[in-house]
Amino acid sequence: QLSRLYGQLYALQGKHSQALQSFAEDVYYCSLEYGTQDVRTSLGFYNLGKVFQSKGEMEKCGRCCEQVLDIWLNALTDTVLGEGGPDDGGRMPISEAQLAEVIEMLHDILDIFTRRFGPNHNRNADIHFSLGLAFIHLGDNSAAYRSISASKAGFSRQPEKMAHYYESLAKLGVPDLSM
Repeated sequence: QLSRLYGQLYALQGKHSQALQSFAEDVYYCSLEYGTQDVRTSLGFYNLGKVFQSKGEMEKCGRCCEQVLDIWLNALTDTVLGEGGPDDGGRMPISEAQLAEVIEMLHDILDIFTRRFGPNHNRNADIHFSLGLAFIHLGDNSAAYRSISASKAGFSRQPEKMAHYYESLAKLGVPDLSM
């Protein structure tokens, strides 16, 4: 946690090298404690991505954002759709307030990817779907439906993901009205 705080301080001061070092340490220590694919490790990857973005290194920023997205897509799919779920019975190891911050983080990644690749990039569908699952977990079914519906166009180009799309709509108790 101390490495993360120093990274934030260095990032605010524009000391990119020190910020990257501190955030890399944060990822390392969180990975040791929780694993590289744990949601608690994702913030370190996101912070690394933001520093790379501020340096104009968008390829590295994108790789970090991809890692964050993969972590959250898997965790939310497991938790909300019940595909294995975390060891603690399907509960996320973070609070609802922290999940709201994750939603902001995913919106930021969506903005980064949209500016970089355009609105129809396949990963944007994954982001919309992740947002929808996060909203389901928070009980905001209206926002969940909007986000999950936004994922359909991208998922229609990825047939293996359409099952998750329909499963999430069923979780919301609504049919696919766009057919």
